[in-house]
Amino acid sequence: MVSAFVVIALLHAANECDTPRVRDTTALAAAIAQDKVMGQTFLKAAGACATPGEACTAARLECGAILTSTAQKQVGFDEGVWLRDMLLPYMGAHYPMTRTFGAAQVANDGSCNVEVAVLAAAAERRSQQAIRRDGLLQEYALYAKWVQGQQQQCKDKLGLVAVQAETARLEAERAAAATAAASAAVAAAAAAKAAEEKKARDAADAAAAEAKRREDAEKAAQQQAALQEEQRRKDIAEAEKRQQEEKDALEKKHREEEEANKVGARDSKTAQLRAEKKKLVADAEAQLEKARTEEALKRQAAVDAVSSSPAIASAAVAEAADAEKARIAAEKNLVAAKEKADAIEIDASHERGVASLFINGGFGAVDGGSGMGAGLLLGGHFGLWGTAPSDGMASGVEFRFWARYLGQITTPASNDQTHTSIDLLLSGRYYFGHLALGLAGEMRFLQPAFSTLRFGVGPSLAAAFVDNGDARVVLAVNYLPLGNQLDAVRILGDFEVGYKLFSLHILGGSMSRQLADGTTQIGWQLGGYVGLRYSW
Repeated sequence: MVSAFVVIALLHAANECDTPRVRDTTALAAAIAQDKVMGQTFLKAAGACATPGEACTAARLECGAILTSTAQKQVGFDEGVWLRDMLLPYMGAHYPMTRTFGAAQVANDGSCNVEVAVLAAAAERRSQQAIRRDGLLQEYALYAKWVQGQQQQCKDKLGLVAVQAETARLEAERAAAATAAASAAVAAAAAAKAAEEKKARDAADAAAAEAKRREDAEKAAQQQAALQEEQRRKDIAEAEKRQQEEKDALEKKHREEEEANKVGARDSKTAQLRAEKKKLVADAEAQLEKARTEEALKRQAAVDAVSSSPAIASAAVAEAADAEKARIAAEKNLVAAKEKADAIEIDASHERGVASLFINGGFGAVDGGSGMGAGLLLGGHFGLWGTAPSDGMASGVEFRFWARYLGQITTPASNDQTHTSIDLLLSGRYYFGHLALGLAGEMRFLQPAFSTLRFGVGPSLAAAFVDNGDARVVLAVNYLPLGNQLDAVRILGDFEVGYKLFSLHILGGSMSRQLADGTTQIGWQLGGYVGLRYSW
């Protein structure tokens, strides 16, 4: 067994030790022989050409043929591969060379038709190259012996280590066998004791398991009871939640029905009162029209009866007089009907104004010493509204616009400061009852000659305090930073008060102003305008 293991260890050692880098030197030896022949050929041609003649020519031809053959054979030849093998380490060790090899000067003479001295020098170079390569060949033979010795040392070392390890392993196995034999008796006694102890433990474990089973059963019963109680409480909570949801839904339905009834009653009453007012006036107007027609017929009959007998004429005149009295009574009745209709008060404060137009005049001021200005303000609004709730305003969409001409009427503090302008503002907002959110855009045509255009867009907020057919009180704020010039402080506020034919507007806000020196400051404007309005 030991010998077999040693053989296996040696084979393993052979695999562990790197294979030496030893090349075939046949090509190197052939190159040496070719260099020697070439050197002798150059030397022969140099000797023959010492005296010009046919012998020189023949020697040159022979030299050229051998030079061509040698060059073809040594194409791609590299003597450095053998030198590199010796320079590179093998298994961490470097080969101790006995010779020193400098950089190789390859003899690459290309022609034999040269001077005698050049031929002699070429012969010398070829001879020296042959000597160098011969030294390289001899040194490589020593390297081959050295590297094989290194490999053998590696194998011997690994094989010795493997034999020592196997010997130690066998010794350990023998000691373990002796120890195992001694331990077997102890183990047998221990096994018997362990069996008794196991039996006792099993009995104790069985008793403990039974107690544990009873405890677990009791806990399971308690948990089941707790789960049932929790489920019962959950069912009660869900039932109460459903009852509350049903109650809330019912209350919501009642509120909605009540709201619908209030709105319906309010709208029905408004429509009824309007129909009653309209009917009062319409009936009186129809009665007056009938009386006027009757009077005209009676008057014509009286005229026609003049040519008849006096009795017929007298009767026709009396009837015409009665018709005139009836017409006068109908006129009085129409006046009374209008007064009665006007006395009927209709609460239409919940109905928002559909549209309005206004024209205002007033004054405005801009900071920076640019003076006061007089202005004309034209505008209006148009709304599409839903049904108003019983308490509050209707929601809907409103479009509003105004245009203002503001002309400077006082001398500015400096020639570069003027606020004569034409301003246009258009906004579209959606009202959620009293409050609105939307988008606004403005255009401003400034001096000189209104050729400077500024426009901006941005969000719009508004609050309607009163808005119906007769009155309107609305505050709007428009933030307009985005346009052909970015103005982060451009804010335009608009406070509108209107009642019947009266209209009041207060416009104010802030903007960026560029001064003559190129700097920018925050400016303001404020103006008030009063005029007429027409709404429906």
